[in-house]
Amino acid sequence: MNRREFVALVGVGGAMACAPEILGTATDQEMTPAQAADGFVKVTGITLKELEAKGSFLDKKSPVGSLLLIWEKNTKKISAVNPTCTHEGCTVKWNTGAQILACPCHPGKFTATGVVTNKPPKRNLSTYQVKVEKDVIFVKKA
Repeated sequence: MNRREFVALVGVGGAMACAPEILGTATDQEMTPAQAADGFVKVTGITLKELEAKGSFLDKKSPVGSLLLIWEKNTKKISAVNPTCTHEGCTVKWNTGAQILACPCHPGKFTATGVVTNKPPKRNLSTYQVKVEKDVIFVKKA
């Protein structure tokens, strides 16, 4: 390959890489197929009825990031948090009986809405907004 062919090849490759932006087509940083116009993403793998029966649902690879859905039986509400503990990065677990999130790595505890109730964590868990349509759960970053 000579210099002229190389420059032409690089120019065509660069133009192809920019084509979606130039043509105005969607990129994967924009709306995903499961994402609604309001930014909510459908949670796959569980329905509302299944969540009510199980009490919680963990999806470490959801489109919004690591996600733990919690059915609060006392209030009949759904909470959604990032289950990564803010102290050591372990995955917190929902204790249905105690209605508390507990870290298996230390005595840290959180409410269902991610608020620290027992240290050593100093920061609350990240949360997601939740909406339900029929039996389908949707979330988006809060």
